[in-house]
Amino acid sequence: MRLFSRRTERGERLHLGLSQGLRSDALGRQAGAGSPPDRLDRGEEPILVDFAQLVEQVAVEIDVQTVPADEGQVWLRVRGGSAVPHTLLQLLESGDAWWQLALRLSDRAQALLASDRQFSSTGRGDPLPILVRPVSVRDFYAFEEHVRKARAQRGLEMVPEWYQFPAFYFSNALCMLGDEDVVFPPRTTRCLDLELEAALVVRKEVRDAQANELLDVTAGLTLMNDWSARDVQREEVKVGLGPAKGKDFATSLGPCLVTWDELSGAVSDPGDGRGPRVDLHMRAVINGRELTQGNLRDLYFTLGELVARASEGVTLHPGEVIGTGTVGGGCILEWGEATQRWLLPGDEVSIAMEGVGRMTNRIGDAQGG
Repeated sequence: MRLFSRRTERGERLHLGLSQGLRSDALGRQAGAGSPPDRLDRGEEPILVDFAQLVEQVAVEIDVQTVPADEGQVWLRVRGGSAVPHTLLQLLESGDAWWQLALRLSDRAQALLASDRQFSSTGRGDPLPILVRPVSVRDFYAFEEHVRKARAQRGLEMVPEWYQFPAFYFSNALCMLGDEDVVFPPRTTRCLDLELEAALVVRKEVRDAQANELLDVTAGLTLMNDWSARDVQREEVKVGLGPAKGKDFATSLGPCLVTWDELSGAVSDPGDGRGPRVDLHMRAVINGRELTQGNLRDLYFTLGELVARASEGVTLHPGEVIGTGTVGGGCILEWGEATQRWLLPGDEVSIAMEGVGRMTNRIGDAQGG
């Protein structure tokens, strides 16, 4: 299932993304699909269908005696006029029965589309971050190559504590951007940077999760760009509390959320207790020029270990975001200004992940400048 958030005349609305052609999954890893970089560039434009309207259309066609009891109760409530989730956060907070229904509804809608069914709810709207107001945003620091190269640029060695547990900071959950949005950096920076990251979205309330529970307690994957004012960050981390104003102004999240069933061809579990590994190619491009390529499998700590750390002694709630941290080579800081200058107004930055798609943002003028 591919989920998109759109701004429409009715406000924020959740949309299902339906494929216009035959595909094995979101990855396109059937015969002749090409290399991972080829697949990144070849992504199709989905047909977007308003989720709530689709639920109401299909509800009258469902025989509640043929579906699981909990799902049947949901359908009966819909027919009785009960509220249908209009946003991703509402869907996540509605519980497991609604989530399972949404997965089956996506499959049904795809089958109906293949048989030339027309949906009155088809539309687009303007892109929004997949979660406009996440419950929280934790951003980890989990790619060893990124950490080593970024520290080397500052003349620093790796610290042994980094290998002992995955570290994270809390970002600003109230300044999310979506695909095609403009980034307005703070006027105090002259060193604006991107960060190529993936992110998880929590689906179930969980405390002290185990790494092997990843696929059950999270909804799937999206892209994240943790915009960073490096000169501001450089000074404030000397205090010892981590980044604050250097990362307080914008985070891009999108272009969609792709659920684990769509990504099954990229997921494997070696059975070592550290949870599933995910093999997805990633890329960052500035003004049409490639900055880096990477892969989610290169994480030092697994995605499941990130969830386990985040939930250690704390209850996670649906709609919380967990970022991986930057892929190796996925920011200007690692390369240095001799290779790539800092971002300026008018620059266009695109990040992409196999199976998820591409998210593009343009740099605007500094806030207050």
